[in-house]
Amino acid sequence: MTAKTTHYQSFIPQSTNIGEYRYFFNGQEADNEVFGEKSLFAFEYRMHDARLGRFWSVDPLAANYPWNSTYAFCENTPIWARELEGLEADKSYSGSGWGHGIRRQIARVLNVDENISSIVGAGINSMLQSDQVNVTGDALNKIKNDPKMREFEQNYLQIVQSDSRFGKQDFKVKYKDCVSFGGERATEPMKDQFFDPLNPKYKDTWKVAANELTWLIRHVNVTTNVYVSKTGDVRMYHSFTDTFDLRPSPGRSIEYNIATTILGFIYHDVIGGNDKMTVKASWTSEHPKK
Repeated sequence: MTAKTTHYQSFIPQSTNIGEYRYFFNGQEADNEVFGEKSLFAFEYRMHDARLGRFWSVDPLAANYPWNSTYAFCENTPIWARELEGLEADKSYSGSGWGHGIRRQIARVLNVDENISSIVGAGINSMLQSDQVNVTGDALNKIKNDPKMREFEQNYLQIVQSDSRFGKQDFKVKYKDCVSFGGERATEPMKDQFFDPLNPKYKDTWKVAANELTWLIRHVNVTTNVYVSKTGDVRMYHSFTDTFDLRPSPGRSIEYNIATTILGFIYHDVIGGNDKMTVKASWTSEHPKK
């Protein structure tokens, strides 16, 4: 079955100068200099003709797919699969949102940046079914300066400074702790706060709800590799990998899981946000000997 030509041509802006911008279909480069055509795209192993919806040459892995045309594009399933090299189709999608094939195609056409600096960037990537985002910029600075993260750093610093090796030799240690970003809520039972939300003594809970780190990561296991020099200088490498989801899950607080029971359904099942998108961050902090 051959896909309709119009489906593929719709991803090629007719008014755009290919010489100025050449990356369109599946994020691949249009090769009009060699072939003189605006609809030919240079995948790593084969040339793809967007007019015909097929490749110009046989799939090098065709023997693995005897039931399929050797010239087919992503096994004739362009709505939900993709090819990035011109080999077999990538059907490894692991997200949850409906319409994910079209959404991922839009993300590739728009060249959506997976380096995010806010909760807005994470939301856009989630809606467009990105597999992974990397936290940078303002969001990363908020993570670095979060009071709880600073508290953990100071604890690590005190531990290594009290180590018998400190000031005598180089050494390294590794820590892994669950950090609750976004602040601490009011200590009263959540049912009391729910029925009296305007009570001033519950203001800390509202601060937590308004903090974007609460929704970007909230509770996450941070791995810290600490390198201590013989001179007493300390360098910490922090990193974490989390999943951007608004569903109840193990390891999160009871209150968070209660709040996300409804929010998760609306965001993931109704709107279609990906609940398997990986959120990664890494940063370094220096603590020179005073």
